[in-house]
Amino acid sequence: MSLLIDERPIQKNKKKETVDMSGSNGLALNGGNGTVESNGLSLNGDVIDDDNPMSSIREQISSLWDALRQPNIYKPILFIFLWQATPTSDGAMLYFLTNDIGFGPEFLGRVRLVTAAASLFGVWLYNQYLRRVAIKDVLLWTSIASVPLGLTQLLLISHYN
Repeated sequence: MSLLIDERPIQKNKKKETVDMSGSNGLALNGGNGTVESNGLSLNGDVIDDDNPMSSIREQISSLWDALRQPNIYKPILFIFLWQATPTSDGAMLYFLTNDIGFGPEFLGRVRLVTAAASLFGVWLYNQYLRRVAIKDVLLWTSIASVPLGLTQLLLISHYN
């Protein structure tokens, strides 16, 4: 998501910098030699007061709010928040694994190690083979594959194994 935001530092003093653009966004051409001079305007056209540090903070907050109002930013943020806010059965599953089945801390640590290695393998697999596949297809097939794998916990707690 950070690639979607065009971040540029706000200049406090008037500086000359070389850019390849016309006199838009508060920049004035300086003699046609490719250098431009900032005239105290921010990236979105607001006037920046060099003496007041609060104007810089207000500008940054305004830029952040403008970025967060974009649908391609707030929708993933909302999804991740709702996903992480849903209750899980981790505590009950840990109780079941330690008290009912009798797994010790050493074995559960090894399970976490295998889980971390599988996660790294998934990152490698994506980088090698799935990077060119449409993300929609990757999410569809991983969701379909994860449903039966997630339901294996029901087999374990119902003692059908």
